[in-house]
Amino acid sequence: MLAGKNSRPGPKPPSGRFFAAIASAGVILLLLLPAGCGKKSPPPEVLFRYQFRPAEEFTYEISLLGEGEATMTMGKEDGEKEEVVLPVRMEGSYLMEIRVGAVSPEGVADLFLAYRDFDLTAVSRVRDREMAVRLDDGGMVISEGDRVIKETGAGESDFPLRGITGEEFEIRIDNRGTILSARLPAGPERLFPGLRFDAFLERMQPEFPREALPPGASWSRVIEVPGPGQGRPWDRGEKWSVELVSTFRGYEGRDEKTALIDFSGDYRQEAPAEVAGSGPRGSSHRLEGTTRFDLPGGRVLSSRSVLRQSLDVRIEFDQVLRGEKIDLRVEDTVEVTVQLRQ
Repeated sequence: MLAGKNSRPGPKPPSGRFFAAIASAGVILLLLLPAGCGKKSPPPEVLFRYQFRPAEEFTYEISLLGEGEATMTMGKEDGEKEEVVLPVRMEGSYLMEIRVGAVSPEGVADLFLAYRDFDLTAVSRVRDREMAVRLDDGGMVISEGDRVIKETGAGESDFPLRGITGEEFEIRIDNRGTILSARLPAGPERLFPGLRFDAFLERMQPEFPREALPPGASWSRVIEVPGPGQGRPWDRGEKWSVELVSTFRGYEGRDEKTALIDFSGDYRQEAPAEVAGSGPRGSSHRLEGTTRFDLPGGRVLSSRSVLRQSLDVRIEFDQVLRGEKIDLRVEDTVEVTVQLRQ
């Protein structure tokens, strides 16, 4: 068909020379760009440091929750074995008040600690009998069911918080969180298993490396910890420690003022040579937690940690069961939550 009188030819397609020119221009543009353009810059590093100010005072609210059970297997006179399961639950809270004393130019501070407002309860059950211990600053009550077995006033010599409430204790710490020295009370662990003030302080007080860190970086430290059998009939003098691995996870919120630090570690024991390998000694102790750290203020805002543990021990003391052995398996979980009171 012939084209109409008013018809015009369509646009010519781009020539090969046109595409070659575009490609050459692109190559020249890439060559002119600064080296590394388009790559993500590394995240800024953070130097973690505590800031202690003389005469400053602040308070932490500490809450505890522990659950577990102990299974005792005992030999009987007829050769059979008897198994007794003792479930235990502990919960409560208290305050830790901190007063800052002298602070050196290098950032080493003397901190004075006081503990008050205790409200603790431990409940255990043996078959159909339930025993409860309730402890506060004013006294202690031990009961079985609805019957009160013993009451102890705050002023009596066997009061578990005697020498704790109303007293002041001291630690010396540097601006990296390294505890240089400490004078802390012994906790009422006989009635409230796992309540140790020194262990809780280590769990809530991160120790930072000397160098600045970017998000995602990790570091570790080894600390000695009180053994789970310390002071018990099955204590054989083991030394316990835990290697805590901490990771700077990142920030809470977009303002990058609150750092999130995750930590975890497994307890390990070193037994004396004369008792190593005697009797069932299997154990597992795993500590995990997270700390929120105020970067501008230089202090812990909150911390939550959970210790899950199981322990197999053998008691071989005549005063416990003459001529027999008791195999004991303990499984429990202790959760500690720390919150800065605003």
